[in-house]
Amino acid sequence: MDKLRKTSNIPPTTLSASISDTDTTIPLSSTVGAETSTCIDIVIDRIDAAGEKTPDKMEVVTVLISGNNGTNAVRGRTAPAMPHEQGAVVEYNISTSVLHNDLIDGMSSILTLEGKPKEKSIPLDSINGGTKTGVLMVGEEGKTAPGKLTPENINLATLNKLGFSSVTVRPDTGNYYNSGSNRVRLKKVIKQHGNITVDTENNEFIVGKDISEVEVYASVMAEGLSTYLYLLAQIKRKGSRDYERLEQTLIGPSSGYGGISLFASISVNEGDRVSVLHDCTGTIRGNYSVVKVKSA
Repeated sequence: MDKLRKTSNIPPTTLSASISDTDTTIPLSSTVGAETSTCIDIVIDRIDAAGEKTPDKMEVVTVLISGNNGTNAVRGRTAPAMPHEQGAVVEYNISTSVLHNDLIDGMSSILTLEGKPKEKSIPLDSINGGTKTGVLMVGEEGKTAPGKLTPENINLATLNKLGFSSVTVRPDTGNYYNSGSNRVRLKKVIKQHGNITVDTENNEFIVGKDISEVEVYASVMAEGLSTYLYLLAQIKRKGSRDYERLEQTLIGPSSGYGGISLFASISVNEGDRVSVLHDCTGTIRGNYSVVKVKSA
């Protein structure tokens, strides 16, 4: 039986056949306009055919309308069930105490009597079918509880949109450069996840889908420097042959040694290629250097 029930504001009808006090199918002369999406309350014999009140015969019954019958009848809602004769008046639009009481019972499972939500009264699976969102987890009892992120409860697409695509690469080591700009040689991928990949042949980071901005971190160490040490971040847009030079940084050597860091934030699209250039006369120490690109 539905706790939350609608009403039907239609004219009275009559019983099309007599019923006993135990019948659970109520035959009705007309159900045109009666609510069928929920159970409804009907009142039998509140008045007679002349409109005179007959309180000793009145019975409130909860039914589900199907065709010209009230089915699954719950009899005697406010007083004991009793038999009724064919032609007894049946009313649809009478407000009954059981309608209001059942409404309160239905709402009180999640609300206090002051109308405020009860603590832990609405399990997540009652809201959205138990779908896991972020770190909100459905416990064994169907209640929402915080949980730790694991590969099993969060997917790659979500990680990308949250800014967790990243690649960390160690540059090649021991290479001597006699001035001139060169791309940092990306030798060893230390860590990679998400939709940023590495093209080690061309020493470029390739941007994948669901990424609109990346952050570039580069830290390069060199020795035997006789000139400056220079770093520059650049991007080649998808379909273009030209590079856009972005952030840059420069230092002079100290006793032949130098360490330099670079940060750049770049707006990107899928298929763009990002790289880091260095310019020096000296030897790059890749084992003390690192380049990282992550989605922002």
